[in-house]
Amino acid sequence: MDAKLLVDEWLKNLTVGKYTATIYLNQVNLFFKMFSEFSVENLEKFLIDGMQKRVYIRKFAMLSFVRFLEKKGLIKKEEYERVFKGYRYKLYDRREMQTLLYRELVELIKNIKNEKLRVILMILFDSGARIRAVLQLRKDDVKIYDNIVNIYLKEKGQKTVERRITPETYIHWHNLIQKTQFLYPFLDKNQISLKDLQQKYYEYWKLLQRESKRILRKNISFHWVRRCAGNYWYEKTGHNLLAVQDFYSHSDSKVTVKYLKMSGEIIKKMYSKEKRPW
Repeated sequence: MDAKLLVDEWLKNLTVGKYTATIYLNQVNLFFKMFSEFSVENLEKFLIDGMQKRVYIRKFAMLSFVRFLEKKGLIKKEEYERVFKGYRYKLYDRREMQTLLYRELVELIKNIKNEKLRVILMILFDSGARIRAVLQLRKDDVKIYDNIVNIYLKEKGQKTVERRITPETYIHWHNLIQKTQFLYPFLDKNQISLKDLQQKYYEYWKLLQRESKRILRKNISFHWVRRCAGNYWYEKTGHNLLAVQDFYSHSDSKVTVKYLKMSGEIIKKMYSKEKRPW
């Protein structure tokens, strides 16, 4: 069967969110751009290239596509399992890259010049949400009930989840939306598309890279803040894994454990005596 027809049929059967589907599609299209035909040997070369470039999403994109090929009887499970079992990266190195200390986050938020980026980081820490969920916030997605500030976020699969933010974060949010007429304050739009979201995400990502380099002398990503928030609440809830799982909106606690790669003793030293400045 023609590669394009295969990819189109696979894409129609994907059950992931739109953004994830776009990333998966980019990786599969890249595969067929690099190789004229699909084979286990080419798959292995492609995964090794991704490992060297630290493109971790490549493994999951290709695994999804290969499983689709298996269902169609175009490849056997034992043929590709060996390749994926050999595809490894050093979790220790990745963990060290993605961990942000609480005091570093406080310093970053305190000294950041861009108001929108500052509010984004505060909401990220309060809610533990993914960056794209925060960017899609509308003016009316933050509401106060009985002196409690609730925030409604569109997470994976466009599922709406309710989280709380601190009154201090709400004050910053309120001041921000008073200065804009757009429905989506972080995107400067009244209507948004996936392209708008991706473009704005990249702009904020570059801004975060510059500001973190200036303030912390290192580049960080938005996911570092999500990891930092989980570690913070893991300590503050007395190492309650289920509470952190709910905080992250994880369906499986095993995923939450992967986020909390540091030992309980290290987390305790980092967060037990911290007092939030906002």
